[in-house]
Amino acid sequence: MKRLIIATVLIVALAACERTTKEVTTTNNTVEIAIEPPPVDATAALMRTHAPGTPVRTATLEHGRGLAEIAAELAAAGLLRVAVIPLFLSPGGRHIKRDVPALVNSVQQQFPTLSLRLSPGAIGTDAPVLEALARAALRRAGLSELS
Repeated sequence: MKRLIIATVLIVALAACERTTKEVTTTNNTVEIAIEPPPVDATAALMRTHAPGTPVRTATLEHGRGLAEIAAELAAAGLLRVAVIPLFLSPGGRHIKRDVPALVNSVQQQFPTLSLRLSPGAIGTDAPVLEALARAALRRAGLSELS
């Protein structure tokens, strides 16, 4: 039987999936390299925490697991509905305007049993995201947060 769980796929350009490294100097002057998870993986992990039981996957537009591969996995698991969330800050680029909609359309044709719903525009234009960015920028600048 097909499950009515809505899976979420965060789709990003390759750069958002690259691991970040930091050099840390310890008290005995040794250097440690800390590898942080890519922002998209950290976002997916937070989503899993806030919505347990909801499958959350990440897809890239180039070099990595693509939307078609993930759609095949979700269809094989019996899911019917997939929300595709473009994890981009700017709404004006070609990825948001052309590449992602064309990809979703193509994958929808490949997997007609899935209902793919593309979230409109860039997530970076959502008010809570803008507020979080402003707070983070103020914190990094050493200024007080917004009132």
